[in-house]
Amino acid sequence: MRASAMLEVKGRRILIDCGPDFHAQMLRFGRRSPDDRIDTMLATHQHYDHTATDLPARKPGCVVWENFDLHPRRGEYLRRSLADVTVQATVAFNENHPIDECVGYLVWMDGVLVYCAGDTSETRQMSLTLSGMGYTI
Repeated sequence: MRASAMLEVKGRRILIDCGPDFHAQMLRFGRRSPDDRIDTMLATHQHYDHTATDLPARKPGCVVWENFDLHPRRGEYLRRSLADVTVQATVAFNENHPIDECVGYLVWMDGVLVYCAGDTSETRQMSLTLSGMGYTI
């Protein structure tokens, strides 16, 4: 199975890296009702196992931010806020996932900070990012 992460706080759902495996798991566990819809989707890079954003049930107005939305050029990592959630793109890469084509995400929800690296490896930048982290994925 390929990794996806769904963060949920106060009924708000953020899905990071949505692939066919995630969709199949949601269906298997009966999670396809209107109450299970996704509010925000994030993709760390452009491989299909991370960008199948057409598969899960989405709430009306669901926001989809992909790696290139928050990492438009080398060295530039953007921050976006939506309601009570803030998302910051950050450096994430390895030999199969180039630095210009991938991001990790820092997500602040309800006073908790979560870091998601996607399919990447540990880097020096990641080690600096992880100090004081609430959760890492």
